[in-house]
Amino acid sequence: SLDDTYHIISSLLSDKIYQIYIDHNEPVAKLLDRASILINNQANVFVGWDANVKQVWDGLLESIPAQVKSLIGICRDTPGLNELAQKDLTNLVNNRLFDYFLLKHSPLFINGESYLMLPNMIQYTRTWMLRIIGQEMVETIFRFAEEFNSLKMTNKEIALMYPFVLTMPDDNYDDPCTIANLNEYYYRTLMYEFDLNRRNSFFVTKWKSLVAKLPQINEIQMKHIGGLKPETDTVDNSQLVENGSFNSLIDNLRNLDC
Repeated sequence: SLDDTYHIISSLLSDKIYQIYIDHNEPVAKLLDRASILINNQANVFVGWDANVKQVWDGLLESIPAQVKSLIGICRDTPGLNELAQKDLTNLVNNRLFDYFLLKHSPLFINGESYLMLPNMIQYTRTWMLRIIGQEMVETIFRFAEEFNSLKMTNKEIALMYPFVLTMPDDNYDDPCTIANLNEYYYRTLMYEFDLNRRNSFFVTKWKSLVAKLPQINEIQMKHIGGLKPETDTVDNSQLVENGSFNSLIDNLRNLDC
């Protein structure tokens, strides 16, 4: 029957997406292992606690192109996304970069602490996050992560959430129908996976509520990025990265060539 054929194709697609997730998620898996050791040892002093603001900014600036490259890699491997026209793929990467960051790194926000590592080996702790992006943004990220982690999704469910979230609608696509069709297809595939895992209506409602918050979180994030600037009241402020260099980096990302 058509239903059986759909479910066979859906299962094959799920397996493919799961493998892509495993391949791309290895750095986060290693950080989770590291976080587990630190938590078990009841560590409360983390590498980079004695860094200065310039070093943290340097790490953040270095991490953004790495995030972009990682997202482009996932898009190029994911069925459907890998066939998008160049301009739409570029817009998708720009539109969904922060959503991708949240999905990928939420497991590293544990018990009110961040176990994210910057490329220059500074742990981007909650304390550093508060200094750099402010309380509203930090609380927004941690609230999302807490809800995400409380769902206790399987790795395959998380894997399938990526293409669904990445294809959420936006108003700057040349071919919005293709994006919408991919979104619908991945939504149905994810719902089928929830069904296989006997997820109840309470779980699905909670999951839908979480996804519905992403547009608002993006708005908060854009507001904070627009006004983001290094501290000026620190002893080493003469060495701080200029605010303009951060903003120009963000502008360059908006025009990146995938």
